[in-house]
Amino acid sequence: MSKMVTCRKGFDHLKQENVHTLSRKHVAGGESMPNNRCKRIEINNNLINGPGLTPQPWPTPTPEPPVPSICGKLYVTNSLSNSISVIDTATGQVIDTIEGLNGRPFEVYVNPYTNQVIVSLLSNELVIIDPITDTIINIIELNLDLVTGVIYNPISNYYYIASEDSIVVATYNGTTFEEVRRVPIVSPFKFAIDSNSGLVYASAYGSNYVSVISGIVEIDQIVLGSRPGENTLNSVTRRAYVSVRGENSVAVIDTVTNTLITSIPVQASPRGIDVNPITNKVYVTLVNGELVEIDGVTNEVINRIQLSNLTWDVAVDYEQNIAYVTNRQQNTVSTIDLSTFSEIQTIGVGVEPVEVTLYYYEC
Repeated sequence: MSKMVTCRKGFDHLKQENVHTLSRKHVAGGESMPNNRCKRIEINNNLINGPGLTPQPWPTPTPEPPVPSICGKLYVTNSLSNSISVIDTATGQVIDTIEGLNGRPFEVYVNPYTNQVIVSLLSNELVIIDPITDTIINIIELNLDLVTGVIYNPISNYYYIASEDSIVVATYNGTTFEEVRRVPIVSPFKFAIDSNSGLVYASAYGSNYVSVISGIVEIDQIVLGSRPGENTLNSVTRRAYVSVRGENSVAVIDTVTNTLITSIPVQASPRGIDVNPITNKVYVTLVNGELVEIDGVTNEVINRIQLSNLTWDVAVDYEQNIAYVTNRQQNTVSTIDLSTFSEIQTIGVGVEPVEVTLYYYEC
């Protein structure tokens, strides 16, 4: 039972309350009390002040977690499953598997200008996927063999397609997918593009250089070393990075002058490579199962982590500062928190995952 305390100079002016009527005799054993005196009176009344519980403050509401404005999906090509795994980056779960491809999928590339996912088959096809429905919407048959790289140039509206066996880079019209011209390059493998200039950089895996292509014309060759493979480009710093497999190094190219700046030793044959343009860090997978981190300012290896027996490709989510690495022999994708450079999740996919890429969309 709770108590209410009141003080009046006299009781002659007290009015009839809804529960008690007070007089002088109701105080101090019935003795009268002068009107001009004030005495502490305790009124025990559940109806006035509740059932006697100590009043509690209102609970602080739990804030709702912020809804991200950008969401992401991973696309992973499974070479021996003839399939593509689709992974929700928010949950790390495989949400779809695109199956029934007519050959071994290899390269996977997101065209942000057409909002399409392009997959090359090592046979002679390009598979076009709608990332909204994750369904195949077109299959383009190419007059090429062993297609290993694809990239789109919005300035020229050309697709550049690397055919390692055909020893050419073929340019295709980005609207009709009709072949435009072929540029002779010794075993072209992968591409990077400088969005500032529109120049395309194609690594000549069968030789020792990177070809610089403007439109449909080769304008320069930059000698790097034996077997240049995967490449990436930071359009903010105007630096291209190339995995030079035969040299166990990463070559750094100034794309303003198209000259080699330096070569960074990584202690094993490098494979996949990607860059976070926000942090200016470069990430490279090695055939010994490691992932290494390179500082884009000092051009030095600053971190390395062992993930599997054979890491293959890497894709960096620069929004979340997370890297995704395919482990070819383990049939998994490793998730790496790049702020701590630690593995936080392993995701099972198809058989022999090779290439991986990120697709961003509004949540």
